[in-house]
Amino acid sequence: MSDERCEYLIKQRSTAKKIIFISIYILIFAVPTAISFLEASANSFIPIILISLFLSLLTAFITWRFANIEFEFVIEGGEFKISKIYGKSIKKTLLIIPISSFVEIGTYGEEEYEQLSKLSLQKNLICVSSLDAEEMYYAIYSEGEDKCIIYFEATQKALEILRRYNSSAFKTIKNRK
Repeated sequence: MSDERCEYLIKQRSTAKKIIFISIYILIFAVPTAISFLEASANSFIPIILISLFLSLLTAFITWRFANIEFEFVIEGGEFKISKIYGKSIKKTLLIIPISSFVEIGTYGEEEYEQLSKLSLQKNLICVSSLDAEEMYYAIYSEGEDKCIIYFEATQKALEILRRYNSSAFKTIKNRK
C-alpha cells in the first residue's frame, strides 16, 4: 500500500437491528406453533412445527446478512470511495467523489450538530459504526446545486491523505461562510 492509498473497514454496530431480526425469526416459528397447539389436531401439529421451523430458518438465511453491515472506505488517486457491504458478501458502492470537491471537512460533535442542522442539506450519507462513535467526521460537498454531507470515521492515515489533497476544506465551523 502506497502513501497515496488508504483502505479500511468500519463495522456497523447494530445490536437493536439484530434483536429485531431474532425476534422476527422467533415469531415466525412461535405464532403458528402456538395457534396449531391450541386449534389443530394432533396429526397436523408436528407438520406445522416443522413448516414453521423451516420458514423461520429460511427467513434467517435470507435476511441475516442485512444485520451485519460494514462500510469500506478507499482513498486512492485523489478519490474517496465508500461502499456498503452486507453480510461480507454483497457490496454496493455508495459514493465515489474527488477529494478536491469537498467544501468542508471536520470533526463531528455537539456544536457541529447544531451548526450543520441549520444548513439546507439535500443528502445525508451516514457511514459510521454507530451514531455515538467516539470520533466521527463529516464532509460537505456539492452535487449540482445541492449540498450534501457524509458522516464517516477515519484512520489517521486517511485524514492525512484527505488533508494532502484538500487542505483548504479543513475548516472550523466558525469559519463557515
